[in-house]
Amino acid sequence: MGSARAVVVLCLGLVAAGCGGSGGGGTRGGDITISGQLSPGTVGSPLVEVPLSPLELYCVTFESPPAAGSAVADGSGNFTLTFAAQNVPFGCFLLRASDQVGVATLFFSSGSSRGETVTFSADADLGTVTYDVSSGMATAAIPAGGSLTTSTPADVPCPVGTWNVTIGPYTCDGSCTNGCTPGTTQVGTSTVWIVETSAGEYAASFTHLGCNSSSQANVTATFTGGVFTIGPWTEPGDTCTHSVTAAVTPDAACGGTTSGTTTWTNCGPCGTGDNVCPGCGENTCEGTIEGLYRN
Repeated sequence: MGSARAVVVLCLGLVAAGCGGSGGGGTRGGDITISGQLSPGTVGSPLVEVPLSPLELYCVTFESPPAAGSAVADGSGNFTLTFAAQNVPFGCFLLRASDQVGVATLFFSSGSSRGETVTFSADADLGTVTYDVSSGMATAAIPAGGSLTTSTPADVPCPVGTWNVTIGPYTCDGSCTNGCTPGTTQVGTSTVWIVETSAGEYAASFTHLGCNSSSQANVTATFTGGVFTIGPWTEPGDTCTHSVTAAVTPDAACGGTTSGTTTWTNCGPCGTGDNVCPGCGENTCEGTIEGLYRN
């Protein structure tokens, strides 16, 4: 969500998530087993390395109440998890098993499309799941019997779903690392994927393309009094670490927001738009989320 650190990758870009079909008959919400093998690789653009060992795959459905399942990979990266997700859209995070810190969000690919949400009608072997802790992404091809979702299901409770975000214009300067031409005006964009956990709490992952690049997985979140708050999470600065919190107020139809802000700490003199927190210092800076809608 907004910030000066943002994320690249985008197919992530998110064509993100979608809700395609169920891929076949069968009982909705019956048990299915997901298996595969985690393998390190390069996915997207390098960011900050996260220490690993071992990894856990956590998957959760888009329904109320949600169903979830998790499995810690063995020494060879093999995993098998069973949960009630037959013909129900779901998505997955990779977590560090020792402390449940999010390492990557799993993106499913079908041809040239990618998304965070998939539906299976039966058991599925994902084969090799390539993960890249430096970019916060993991990818797996969808086998037969599965399909991407292309929109948030209509019966999913607010604020669960996939959201597209606009962080507002900024002027490319020396603090930006996205290869933009200095002096030009750019717009930062994000995709935010929100799930409700089986414990009735919320978690979010997002990727952002803007002045800089960042990706976060399994960030804690709350939805209280109509306000959805993500974070805080941390973003590296030149010589410091920024703490970031984002808050939005979905409209009555949960299709967009009436307001949204990001709050950054340890900033230099505050900037504007997607570059609201350039450099390091003692300032707390607030940015505006200018547009956000749920797919």
